[in-house]
Amino acid sequence: MDKLLAELRSVSKSYAAVRVLKGVHFSVRAGEIHALLGGNGAGKSTLMKILAGLVAPSGGEVRLGGAPLVPATPAQAQAMGLYLVPQEAHIFPNQTVLQNIAVGMPKPAGPYPRGVEALIAQLGVSLSPDAKAATLEIADRQIVEILRGLLREAKVLILDEPTSALTPHEVRTLFGHMRALRAEGHGLVFISHKLHELRAVADRITVLRDGHVVFAEAMETSPDAEILAAMSPGVTALDAPRADARDCGGAGADARPAERRGLRRDLALAPAGRDPRADRRRGRRSDRACRDAGGPARARGRERHAGRP
Repeated sequence: MDKLLAELRSVSKSYAAVRVLKGVHFSVRAGEIHALLGGNGAGKSTLMKILAGLVAPSGGEVRLGGAPLVPATPAQAQAMGLYLVPQEAHIFPNQTVLQNIAVGMPKPAGPYPRGVEALIAQLGVSLSPDAKAATLEIADRQIVEILRGLLREAKVLILDEPTSALTPHEVRTLFGHMRALRAEGHGLVFISHKLHELRAVADRITVLRDGHVVFAEAMETSPDAEILAAMSPGVTALDAPRADARDCGGAGADARPAERRGLRRDLALAPAGRDPRADRRRGRRSDRACRDAGGPARARGRERHAGRP
């Protein structure tokens, strides 16, 4: 069995009389991407905050690298090899990429750039350490957060909804980086409510509902219907993913009816403060860009027939 990099044993959390987590078991192994799903209020964020030392559990145990997380603080969690990549990257726009990656770290005996450039090459990204962070796209800002963790020698990375603001091309690029990290022995937790994305990269899947683990299996042997039913009982149909610019020759036309049918489910499963309709609007902008670049014949057909009753 692969080495356990992080483990939560019978973890519970209560706020006054409200039990948020109820005896949850969760682990991350070396060389795997572990998907974590759950609807709004399922306990995903609280569970990961406990793993990252941001919140103290009411019961149970947190272990990193085989040792207990004591004291349970973010600094101790980072020192033991865990880094939480937030949904929105914390960037200092007036500083360089290098300064952003190394922020908060003690001044090294040797130069930082050599280590940072090696990490950039390791991920295969096109980032200049001397570039101003204000010039970075959203996807590159997330890479800066990942590089922060790697520079701190993190073996476990928690990615919280990393694709929420990315284009389809940027999502594919991010998944390539995640696979590279997995191949090098890192353990990744991938939090998302987009099942088709998780299926593209995850090795294992755990579903939380009402503070309980209700499903935990290998991804390749887990049918979509069972995963969806675990997330929200009674839901067994999966939306087709939107087509990206590479697929704009016709797949998008098939996705639209399913997208409309599934909007109510997405609204129910999306994290608090997130509106899945924003993702759909981004998808429509990608469709328009596809048409502007000489996209599908069906788009040109609509233009020819514009104005007809």
